[in-house]
Amino acid sequence: MKNRIILVCLLACTCVCYTLQAAENAGTPPVALPELGDGRLKVCAQNLQNYYFNYNTGRGDYTPQEFADKTHKIVDAMLWLDADIFAFCELEAKPIILQQLADSMNIRTSDKPYVAIADEIDEDWDEQYNNNLKSGFIYRKDKVKPIGANHPATSSAYYKKQLRIQVFEELESHERFMLSMNHFKAKDSSADQANAKRVTNANELIQGLQDYPLDPDILIMGDLNCEVGEEPLDILEEAGFVEQLLKYNGNNIYSHCYGGGELIDHVYANATMAEQITGAGLFHISTGCGAAATYNYGHRYSDHDPYMVAINLASTHPTECEPMQVSYLPTGADGLGAMSAVSVSGQWFWRYQSSYGATCQDRGGEDWLLTPVYDLSQADKVTLAFDHTINKANDMATQQTLWVTPDFSTIEDSEWTQLTIPTYPTGTNWNFVSTSVDVPLTARGANTVFAFKYNVPANATNNPTWEIKNLNITVTCNDTPSALDNAALQPAVRKLIDNGHLYLVQPDGTRYNVMGVKVL
Repeated sequence: MKNRIILVCLLACTCVCYTLQAAENAGTPPVALPELGDGRLKVCAQNLQNYYFNYNTGRGDYTPQEFADKTHKIVDAMLWLDADIFAFCELEAKPIILQQLADSMNIRTSDKPYVAIADEIDEDWDEQYNNNLKSGFIYRKDKVKPIGANHPATSSAYYKKQLRIQVFEELESHERFMLSMNHFKAKDSSADQANAKRVTNANELIQGLQDYPLDPDILIMGDLNCEVGEEPLDILEEAGFVEQLLKYNGNNIYSHCYGGGELIDHVYANATMAEQITGAGLFHISTGCGAAATYNYGHRYSDHDPYMVAINLASTHPTECEPMQVSYLPTGADGLGAMSAVSVSGQWFWRYQSSYGATCQDRGGEDWLLTPVYDLSQADKVTLAFDHTINKANDMATQQTLWVTPDFSTIEDSEWTQLTIPTYPTGTNWNFVSTSVDVPLTARGANTVFAFKYNVPANATNNPTWEIKNLNITVTCNDTPSALDNAALQPAVRKLIDNGHLYLVQPDGTRYNVMGVKVL
């Protein structure tokens, strides 16, 4: 263990020292930057081709100097592109890899604006897939902020690390959009099986976006490993998403070179997102085909080119109260849905059980169960109602608590207010009790998140279990249209993406938007 620690420290020092000795700026780009129009925000995505900090894995087979060289070339390209959000795939599934890249970018900038999104992914080598890869995000803290947790678009054991969703808010406009970064199954000798897996990837991605409806504007990016016209991309287009690289550049474009050059990395936008895009393009810094084959190969660091979109987020925030009623944690489902589980300490975290809803048991642990983010700044009244039970309790009022923040960023950086739970169970059996909490005006804002906090010290007498089900959040307004009735009481209510718009649909076909307002 001591040798490994020394190696990692040496590697980190090698990377930092090499970067510091290099030029303070990236110089002149060797190929043309993409034309993106006048968009305020720029979003860049790329497959970094086995970018491993722990280099001796067989996939990222680097010496420390080679890792430093690759990192320096990546940073050169990212500084040339000057994006506000970066989305990457083929990253080592360890927390250190994105932090290492963000630190390397900050070394080259005076204001050090780059922040890596934490994703709770820490996976060892997967023998079945011969890798431990993930997708992830870096953003400029002076331009945007993340909203809600980094979220998987699928529950698949392998692809939940590859298909990721993150919501961002532009600081200038306070507008948001959903960004999904993806890596579909690669093409290989078993073409039919690989295509079937990509079809599954596409269907799971669409379902994941429906299950996590934090904003109606959706941008899908990633190495999807297929070209337009193939079945997986047909699925995205049938759901109302339009390919933006083709829209702004025509058909003769490429992002990877199997032969003459193919477009297998993509940008798809739903209808409301597409209206806000001002341009999209590719930066041929890495591929070795087409016109870019003549440039200096000393800049290459991947077998995929980076690609970008620029956007001007239009105002969509409500100017007055909008009614809403949403439901989470019903029994008989297959997961937490749009809620997120985050473990701050301890061995365990919030899990879902079909018969009991969300459940947590973790003596010596601090575990949070978070709702999606809601704009409740104009709401007249907000109420939370839920059923819960606690068995083998210690002090329920301090160890099993409910919290709210009006301006969520991360658990650590948000200002939380504790909400008093009026009714606790006996704490000695599995009998559920129902309770309802009114949320004070001072605790509500444009980025409101509710959280159930399980916090039991290691020296506690008992190791209690907390179970929560049938959570309902209700927003009521004075003299405004009625919202969708409680979805938990109407199991036939379903989610639907139609032409890129997300709706809740009642059995009679009546549609409501994600805020619960009737639209059809």
